[in-house]
Amino acid sequence: MPSAHAASDLHDAGLRIQYAAFDEDGAVKLSGAEKSVQGNAWQAASAEGWVPPAGLTQDLDGLWKKAEVRHADACSTCHGAPKASAHTANEWAGQLPKRGGRTGHSSASANELMFKWLQAHAKPM
Repeated sequence: MPSAHAASDLHDAGLRIQYAAFDEDGAVKLSGAEKSVQGNAWQAASAEGWVPPAGLTQDLDGLWKKAEVRHADACSTCHGAPKASAHTANEWAGQLPKRGGRTGHSSASANELMFKWLQAHAKPM
């Protein structure tokens, strides 16, 4: 089960890849199980919720293609777009928000899918 980085964000222990975020109090249930990864405490968690069918797709390849095109467009405006494998998932978690501060390419909104694609196709840790 993914561990909770914060009470409302689900991550795998040791990875800075956000799998879900919840804004409703009590949506995430924390268990007593904890483990330490890279000096950080992670707590096992679970969540339950509902998503409208229109918000779901089985076409992961189509989503990744959109993200790859966005990466090529957004990141080649000022410089050559780095390969996703140029960084680990955790390194991408630090790179995009920093650069987004200067260029507007943050991990939010239109770039959220691109950010997930970069992390999913990142260099192994």
